[in-house]
Amino acid sequence: MKKTLVKDLKPGLEVSELFALRKKELKEYEGKNYLKLELGDKSGRIEAVIWEQALEYNQQIEAGDIVQVKGSTQTYRNSLQIKIDDILTVPLEKVDLKDFLPLAEKSPEELLAEYKNVALNLKNPFLRTLFERIFADEKIVEKLKLAPGGKLWHHCYLGGLTDHSLKIVSICRRACEIYELVDQDLLIAGALLH
Repeated sequence: MKKTLVKDLKPGLEVSELFALRKKELKEYEGKNYLKLELGDKSGRIEAVIWEQALEYNQQIEAGDIVQVKGSTQTYRNSLQIKIDDILTVPLEKVDLKDFLPLAEKSPEELLAEYKNVALNLKNPFLRTLFERIFADEKIVEKLKLAPGGKLWHHCYLGGLTDHSLKIVSICRRACEIYELVDQDLLIAGALLH
């Protein structure tokens, strides 16, 4: 469980905390490699830098990982950043993703219920059966319920994928009003599964 959120960080603090690694870039300065990172949690994002052992750390971490960071906060060019002394990847099953991603306006459970309602009310029996089989798999349903729509730009919050898919369904329904020959069930199923 996270103790300190990005929004609560101030210059001069020792940091030993979990973050989502949002971006990673290996760079060079005065002939030496360093890593420029963007870390985040549900409250925001912060830049970070690794000056020592940059090549080794670059091979050990990837964007999208949850990482344990040890270092200190400092101001650089009027912005707060973390100077990292050590960083390691933490298995996803050992963290609560709600600490790292914001929530949609509706809860993931509400969005999933709406998603299921749309899918199970399709008139086409074959498409309905497809969704019944998908919903019978608890692992898929749990991942669908919590999945963000994107990593950084759109619907990047818990439940974001179902929220995004439902918004696409809404657009598809409007398109069906204009183009009467479109197979609405097929279009909506595609929106839900895209």
